[in-house]
Amino acid sequence: MKKTSLALLSSILAINTLSADITGDYKGNLMGLDLIIHISGNPPGITLDSPMQGAAGIKSDKTEIKGDTVTFAISSLRLQYSGIHKNDTVSGTFSQNGASFPLSFVKMSKEKEIVAEGINEKEVTFNNKDIVLTGTITTPSSGGIKGGVVLISGSGTQDRDETFFNHKPFKKIAEYLSRDGWAVLRYDDRGAGGSSKATGLETSFDFADDASAAMDFLRSELFMKGKKAGWIGHSEGALIAMINAARNPESTDFLISMCGPGMAGRDLMPEQSRLLALSNGADSIAAQNIFDEAIKMYKPYFLDSPEKIKQEIIINVNTETKNSAAVDSMLQVLTSPWFITFMTTDPADYLKNIRCPLLAVGGEYDAQVSAGNNTSRIKEYAPQTDVVIIPKANHLLQITESFEGSSMYYDIKDNISDKALETFATWLDRNIR
Repeated sequence: MKKTSLALLSSILAINTLSADITGDYKGNLMGLDLIIHISGNPPGITLDSPMQGAAGIKSDKTEIKGDTVTFAISSLRLQYSGIHKNDTVSGTFSQNGASFPLSFVKMSKEKEIVAEGINEKEVTFNNKDIVLTGTITTPSSGGIKGGVVLISGSGTQDRDETFFNHKPFKKIAEYLSRDGWAVLRYDDRGAGGSSKATGLETSFDFADDASAAMDFLRSELFMKGKKAGWIGHSEGALIAMINAARNPESTDFLISMCGPGMAGRDLMPEQSRLLALSNGADSIAAQNIFDEAIKMYKPYFLDSPEKIKQEIIINVNTETKNSAAVDSMLQVLTSPWFITFMTTDPADYLKNIRCPLLAVGGEYDAQVSAGNNTSRIKEYAPQTDVVIIPKANHLLQITESFEGSSMYYDIKDNISDKALETFATWLDRNIR
C-alpha cells in the first residue's frame, strides 16, 4: 500500500544538539501542496510526508539541527530545506531541482487519544524465534469472548494501529470487534514500535512467520481456550493471511481479506498504475499509456529466478533513466527481496488450498487493488469466498465522493467506514460459531 517511498531512501543522520521543544510534527503548504515534517530522536531525524501525493515517511538523508536552525535534504528528490525555529514555527527556504520558494512549517497540535468504552486493553510482547514483537490485545469488558482475531498490516513498516497520516484503521477495527465480543491482537511490524529492527532483507514469508507467532500467542491466552480464531489482513496483509491459512490450516478458522490481492504483483501493478493515474486526474488515454509502460517495466518479473529478474531490471532501468541518484533509488526497490517476492507470489497457489470460511472485502473506489478483478479471482480459487464491495470506499475503506479523490487518504476526515466494520462483525457472527 500506500508507503513505498520509505524503501527508496536510506537515513544517514548527523549527530546534533536537539532543542528540547523542537520535536514534533509540523505542517506547511507549498503552492497548494500540503507538506508535513516529523522531527524526533536524539540524534535528530526528520521524515517528510506529502499527503496529497500519498507519500509518507520519506527519510531525510542529511539532517542538521543546531540551536534554532533546521536543515535537511533528501538527495533522491533533489530537495533541500533550511529554516529558523521560533514560537512553534520553522520559517525558511524550500529548494528542489534548482528552484527555491519560501516555506514555513507550523507545529501541529496532538490529538488527545480517546479511551474506548466497553473494552479492555493489554500491552503484550511475544517472539518469532529471535524476533521480538510488541502489540495490544483488546477484549470485551463484559460478556463472553466469541473468538479471536489477528490483524495483519499492509506493505511498508506499520505500527500496530496501521497509522497512516492521521488515520488508525487497525485501532478502530480492534475496538469495534472487541465491543462486539472478539479478542483482537494487533502488533507492530519489525522496525515499528517496540518490535525488533528489520534487516531490509525480509519478504512476505518472513512476515507470515511473524503473523503465525502472533496467532500462536493469542491462542495461548486462557480466555481463548476452546475458541476459534482467524485473520483479518489488509492489502499485502491479506496475502500473508492466505499463506498462513494454506500452510497452517489447523490455526485458521476463518480469513477476512481487506482490499487484498487476488493476483501476483506483476499482474496487479500495471492496473494499479492506471487507476492511480486516473485518481490523480489523468484522462483515459494518458492512464492507458501509463498502463502500457508498466506492463513493459514489470515484464522481467515473469522470469524464473530472482537473479535473472535482477539482471533484466538493472538493464532496463539503466537504459531508461539517466539520473544516477534516481537509478540507485529505483534499483534499491525493484531488486529488493521483498519486492521480487511480492511481484512473483501468486495468491492462487495458496487460495486453492484454503478450506475455511473466507470473506473478501473490497472498495468500489480502490485505486491500489482493483476490487472487482481481485475479489473475483479470490473467489475463483477459493469458491467458498463471500464477496462484499463497499460502495464509494477506497483502499483504506474510507468513504470518498469520487474515484478521483480515492487515493487522497489525508484529506478524508473519516477513518475506516462504519459499513466496513459492520460487514466484518455481521459476517463473523453468521459464519463463526
